Amino acid sequence: MVIGTRMNRLTGLIAVSICIAMSCISTPSAAGAPLSASTDSHEVKSDIPYLGAGRAEKLDLYLPDKARFTGPRPAVVMVHGGGWYAGDKATPREKDIGSTLANAGFAVFSINYKLNRYDGKNRDSTLLEHAWPTNLQDCRQAVRFVRREAATYNVDPERIALLGTSAGGHLSMLAAFAPATLAAGAQEDQSISKDVKCVITMYAPHHLRDRTKYWPTDLLGEAIIRDASPDTYFAKGGPPVLILHGDKDTLVPPSYAKDLEARLTHAGVTSHLVWVQGAGHSFHFHPSGHNLSGTVRDFLAKYMK
Repeated sequence: MVIGTRMNRLTGLIAVSICIAMSCISTPSAAGAPLSASTDSHEVKSDIPYLGAGRAEKLDLYLPDKARFTGPRPAVVMVHGGGWYAGDKATPREKDIGSTLANAGFAVFSINYKLNRYDGKNRDSTLLEHAWPTNLQDCRQAVRFVRREAATYNVDPERIALLGTSAGGHLSMLAAFAPATLAAGAQEDQSISKDVKCVITMYAPHHLRDRTKYWPTDLLGEAIIRDASPDTYFAKGGPPVLILHGDKDTLVPPSYAKDLEARLTHAGVTSHLVWVQGAGHSFHFHPSGHNLSGTVRDFLAKYMK
């Protein structure tokens, strides 16, 4: 399997109907005080509160080795996938990404956020509570948390990126491109910027027009589909985007990555599309026989100066 990289090129806009499947799931850490564990080259702090009182969702922090990386480090806020109703900040995929980036000198904040709630075990049961717009607010609040606590964790508040997988990639793009006023919550501190330097999206949808099963219009209204679609807000001056996509993905087909690149290019936004040949959906930085860490590291280094 060969990793192929392609720079911006305006292609025909393609829209197809897809379904989003649940990404890797693991049991969340137990609630309580943050835990700390060390590895050979980075430190992990688990279950750090980043939202207001009454919220159970927390984040895990991967910190680079202090001896190797001195001074304020760039930060990456990581948003897990899972079809907007499942997934966790500490699945093997998220651990792989967090550890890889921490070993390269980035502080990684892997977050849990509000998820859709059903009366059964899957999305075919009755939707009891839709996460919108709290899931978007949580992503913005995570960026603000990093900025507010920059001194505490020795990170550079001016060098923050968003990274998301599948549904988390959708939310990452939305948090980066949509205005801070979109569906703003009373708990959001608008005095702290939610802006980021760049975005990494992995096998993620950039619009919800084919996804009404998971964003039901009878519950939310047609306008929400447009509001919650990242491509509504693509505009010149937006942060650069790295698109990582498997050319054998049947859940978010390759046509989505092509369309995403085309729409970003048309809007005047810098983007880089990287194909992982032979890969399907839900891979991490080390899909079989390959290593994406160098590609990601180079992108972050270039746009987080």
